[in-house]
Amino acid sequence: MSRIGQHIGGIYYKSPIVVASSPLTDRLDLIKQAEEYGAGAVSTKLTIIKAPVKGVRRMYAERGLYTFNPSDKRNELEEGVELVRQAKEQTGIVIWTNISGFGDDIDSWIHIAKAMEDVGADALELNFNCPNMSVTESAVSGKKFGGAVSGDPELMREIITSLKKAIKIPIWVKTLFEGHAMMAYSKVIEQAGADGLTINGGMLGAPPIDIFNKGFPKLPGVLNCGFGGTVGPGARPLSNRLVATIKQMTDKISIAGGGGIVDYKHVIESIMFGSTLTTMCSKILWEGFKTIKIMNEQIEKFMEDQGYETLEDMRGVALRHLVPASDKLQYTFSVPAVDASKCTGCGTCERIGHCSAISVKDKKAEINSDKCEKCGLCVSMCPHGVIKY
Repeated sequence: MSRIGQHIGGIYYKSPIVVASSPLTDRLDLIKQAEEYGAGAVSTKLTIIKAPVKGVRRMYAERGLYTFNPSDKRNELEEGVELVRQAKEQTGIVIWTNISGFGDDIDSWIHIAKAMEDVGADALELNFNCPNMSVTESAVSGKKFGGAVSGDPELMREIITSLKKAIKIPIWVKTLFEGHAMMAYSKVIEQAGADGLTINGGMLGAPPIDIFNKGFPKLPGVLNCGFGGTVGPGARPLSNRLVATIKQMTDKISIAGGGGIVDYKHVIESIMFGSTLTTMCSKILWEGFKTIKIMNEQIEKFMEDQGYETLEDMRGVALRHLVPASDKLQYTFSVPAVDASKCTGCGTCERIGHCSAISVKDKKAEINSDKCEKCGLCVSMCPHGVIKY
């Protein structure tokens, strides 16, 4: 029988799905829902000793595409500690707590970490990623917050090594990956002794604007807006690239892959690229916590059908098919075929901009083999899956 549960660093996770630190994890009732519907863990909303700037929650989403968040609430120390305390008393779910100290004030990191360990947090998630804090709090206080910490590998090393000496619970690092240097920094994080690395697929994005209203921000109740964290399905190929690259570069550190996971297949993809766990946010924001239960069941069925007994059996299997340069790629030069018995003649393939090989006749697609460039785009574009090699 297939099992989606696993032990990582002495902690049992009943599912590979972790509810990411977000508006989904800043109340006890939400954490209880995460447990009820089968999440492996939650990472509580960011806790900071005292925020230099008051955060106000504002969000915008284009469902199925992305979620944009330029400003958010943050828990100050007493709030965050109380949330973790209550969650540990009233639930049995694994609790990570997302925290940030005051930049290079190492004592502040140790203070908040010990407070969380004392009330029973199962693991820390160090916030080296928040793009909003990197451009707001950092500017106000002069300290390096959030994503700004990710640009300083020596500061990351100092924070991690200091915390490893001060506390006993596992330390996950959530860092901002923008550019090749960030991937190289993963080795620094591993060498500093971190237990896990959370891949944040979100990037700093521009706000959605109303082009019919002189570029006014689309966010309700927002009069002006800066750049903000942007997550959603479009980030998934980037996230998978990061997971795969880091898995190939590091030997011991666990990876929580995230960014754009909205389907059980995306969880499987991330694990096949090397993830130990996967984090989710947008899908649950859009559809509620019940989606976790559905995806757990789908993952188990997939594993049964494909012959995988444990998650470890499929972890990293896609890496064997990755090559470093395009001249090493292996191609097939056959012409795709259309299953005429299932083709609806919808015309999706016929409308591909660069292709002159496909036409729809009598409500069936046909491929002219002499004109076909064998690029394969029609195979992935067909909404009914009837074009195949």
